[in-house]
Amino acid sequence: MNRIVEVLHSRFLEPGSVNLVLISPLDRIDFEPHVVVIYGLPAQIATIAKAFIWHGVMPSEITYIGLASCTLIPYSHKTGKVQVNIPGTGELILGRTESHEISIIIPAKYLDLIIPGINAVRRIHPYPLAKFSLYEPRVPKWYEELTFDYYKNTIG
Repeated sequence: MNRIVEVLHSRFLEPGSVNLVLISPLDRIDFEPHVVVIYGLPAQIATIAKAFIWHGVMPSEITYIGLASCTLIPYSHKTGKVQVNIPGTGELILGRTESHEISIIIPAKYLDLIIPGINAVRRIHPYPLAKFSLYEPRVPKWYEELTFDYYKNTIG
């Protein structure tokens, strides 16, 4: 339990270090953000993370303690590091994060790297992922024989 408290306290902002916290959807923002949080499917967030890695910006270690995942937002502001977040219970219940979503927390100084980075890694990490691009279906031997017999008898 002490380790969890220690991790949580390391994520908190120092008292008096900020005067105001503003939260807004990006399409309605009317101020310059310090930190941006993007939610998406794991493959979408992985694409953004790889865009940063392309530019040499490594997301910090992923820490998951099962609660208070929202504390990664002030932690990202405090450290200036990109964070990948697996939502905790409170974020799923109170924040209405969907059970299939994760997020990435990005200090504003890195926002301009997203689009060029995605374009750069598109060939090695396409999105949407083409799951079946290397897939060759396997047909059971008996099916091949039945099909062959069918076409042989039908066509002639």
